[in-house]
Amino acid sequence: MNLRKYKCQGFGLLYGIPGYAKFEKILGRGLTQKLGWANNYSFINNVVKKGGTIYNLGGSLTGSYGREMLMLRGYWNLRNMPKLFIR
Repeated sequence: MNLRKYKCQGFGLLYGIPGYAKFEKILGRGLTQKLGWANNYSFINNVVKKGGTIYNLGGSLTGSYGREMLMLRGYWNLRNMPKLFIR
């Protein structure tokens, strides 16, 4: 996936916290997962507040992804596009 292409087109990509593995070694898995969820929640909440389009590329409905889908339930600007961009 060419990230520069998407950045130039105004896309924000949510991949979680940079350095997640390092945080996990220092803080432990439980606290790092909570920080990761807080990061995801903040990112999604900001997009929703601004009325941005969210493209859902699919995933397993467990863990953080499942929480994100519950959070976005009923959001008017959610586009479900599973496997469209995955090579």
